[in-house]
Amino acid sequence: MALHTWKTDSDKERLALYRENRFLYKGEFLKVWKRLAPPDREFKVIVMNDARNITDALANLLFREAPDYTAESVPAAQPEIERIIRDTAFNALLKKQATWGSVYGDMLFLVRLEDSKVMIDFVDPTLFFGEFAPFNTNKLIRANLIHPLKDAEDKDITHAYKQIHEPGVIIHQLWLADNDGLLQQVPLDGRRETIGLLEQIDGLMGLDGIQATGVDRLLLIHAKNAECPGEPYGESDYTKSLKSKFRARTALMTQFDMVRAKHSNPKLALPQSVIDSLRDEHSGRVVVNRDDFNLVGLNPGEDAKMITWDGELKVSLSEDEKLQEQTFEEAKVAPALLGKSFGSTLEGGETGRANIMKFQASLGLAHTKQQLMLPALREVLFVAQLLENTLPDVSYEPSEVRINFKDGLPGDFLTQIQGIDIRLNQGTISRKKAIMDMDGTTEADAEKSIGEIDEEKPESVVPSENTGHEDEEE
Repeated sequence: MALHTWKTDSDKERLALYRENRFLYKGEFLKVWKRLAPPDREFKVIVMNDARNITDALANLLFREAPDYTAESVPAAQPEIERIIRDTAFNALLKKQATWGSVYGDMLFLVRLEDSKVMIDFVDPTLFFGEFAPFNTNKLIRANLIHPLKDAEDKDITHAYKQIHEPGVIIHQLWLADNDGLLQQVPLDGRRETIGLLEQIDGLMGLDGIQATGVDRLLLIHAKNAECPGEPYGESDYTKSLKSKFRARTALMTQFDMVRAKHSNPKLALPQSVIDSLRDEHSGRVVVNRDDFNLVGLNPGEDAKMITWDGELKVSLSEDEKLQEQTFEEAKVAPALLGKSFGSTLEGGETGRANIMKFQASLGLAHTKQQLMLPALREVLFVAQLLENTLPDVSYEPSEVRINFKDGLPGDFLTQIQGIDIRLNQGTISRKKAIMDMDGTTEADAEKSIGEIDEEKPESVVPSENTGHEDEEE
């Protein structure tokens, strides 16, 4: 029996929800809803994976375009911030965090040093057990990362590696454990080679391996995908209502596939008089060659026909389109983000900001997510600078970082040109500023372009008094 459990009842519910949502994102619906399996084993579940479509669309909207990062309090730190973002592949990490944040509801960043370089890692939220401030559930004061370790057959938990994150310190522990919780703490150097912990805790011995970080802040930063007031953990984009629609669409299209398969091999309906005439007296069976049914004599007014399901197929397709439209509307994902349009066809010439009204709900949701993530992202980049300054050969003043998010929509070049052309004609923007905005160039490059344009302008031509018509001969 476990002496200490790392999972409270609420933690168990949270982890079960993580597991279910992960299956939905991966399209493994039968692991969530076993009754979706068709009664006929010949058929398979037709998974309509709107869960993944919604998550990927929102992640693209959030971070398809990299944000702008500016050193806010110490401008001289700008090159260092840009280097950290580049060396840690921070923008790619944001896309990954947005994806799994949508699935789980929580995002975790771990800032650490490796080979005298700052690293920023993605941490699996299933390993996270936080301790939050009593009256501020957005303030993480202590974090536990608990990684269960299984036996050689990968069946039962035998040990648990525990990291306790506190400001300035990381405490490493190794425990004997089972599926219910922790049994007994054991020395770190006892069996680390056999349970895959050599690299993580190399050099640490005893019961509590205390690692001073040199930074008086947590190196593990938590962010929420969506917020429920008073709850310390975030919320996934997969609400109960949306999940019911995921299930309904998959069940409908699985049924549709079964009907379609039967439609390709329909039954033959014959008048009862014909069936009676073909029935064998001894066996009672009726044998009909379907290819030759038109040769069988029918009574007047009796017609043979094939039983098909045209009506049911059309209804299924119509119902599926309605369900899909309702799903995207509830998730606040504009169908145009996925190249879809219900009830009409997208016009090929419409892109980006020319379609801005189609994306209002999606942009509003993306803005809410970005503002919820903003404090955590600023903290990650500031902590990364602080940690880097603990290295012996590094010395610069860290700066708070201002982050400007982009909307993630494709650019509409034509609309941008038209807007700048109007402002040039109205005299509300200079040619230099227009070139800088359009081409993303520096002030010096813009001035050079203006000089080249002026040089290439043709000289003005004075109109000739001659009308161009020769006098007619008398």
